[in-house]
Amino acid sequence: MNKNMKTGKIYVVGLGPGRRELVTPAALKAVARCPVVVGYNKYIAQIADLLENKKIIKNGMGGEVERCRLAFAEVLGGLDACVVCSGDAGIFAMAGLIYELRDHDESFAEVEIEVVPGLTAVNAAAASLGSPLTNGCAIISLSDLLAPTATVIKNVEAVAQSDLACALYNPAGKKRRDLLRQAVTIFIRQRGEEIPAALVKHASCENEEKWLGRLSDLPLEMVDMNTLLLIGNSTAVIKNGIFYDRRGYAEKYFD
Repeated sequence: MNKNMKTGKIYVVGLGPGRRELVTPAALKAVARCPVVVGYNKYIAQIADLLENKKIIKNGMGGEVERCRLAFAEVLGGLDACVVCSGDAGIFAMAGLIYELRDHDESFAEVEIEVVPGLTAVNAAAASLGSPLTNGCAIISLSDLLAPTATVIKNVEAVAQSDLACALYNPAGKKRRDLLRQAVTIFIRQRGEEIPAALVKHASCENEEKWLGRLSDLPLEMVDMNTLLLIGNSTAVIKNGIFYDRRGYAEKYFD
């Protein structure tokens, strides 16, 4: 690279859970300002109307490292690049990989990075259900494509023993379903069969689907990679189709 050439900047942008109204103004501004937009095919398609006259770099599942390296290459050539992700860029998305690549490759060391936050799927799912995260929650991915299976199970065990609500991302694919069954078994063992739970598929989108009930009645066949599983805690309630977590006001302030 010509040392007199100004290096561009990488914006890592969360596009939210799917609905355009839930994309933040900051995310839209970052996409608008960058001449290069990089992302997974599906996420590029979500914002196709915003990408006129831009250079598009896209590929499929498993191409994360390649497309992030290509984003760095554009930035080293003097252009700003926007790497788009679903949900929030820092939760099971590309922000961590971008920083890791910068640390790994000396030629990327001087590249400026800005992470633009987005609404993650658990926020959209929780709002659709009621308020199941009132007292906080733990977020776990059940995918063991990158994390060791033993680590995923260790995380599930630790959260199940706590009294935190839990959101399970990437719960199951067409063939990868054992960890979902193990996770449900672990939570039932620790919290009992009656613990409230819910599934939200395609959270916030027009084709959103929901199921609410006891964890022991969970319809596992409904779960896929577009599904988020929420498991309640000891103060969680499902009543009249609403899933919420009691904060503790009743004990202090209700007559």
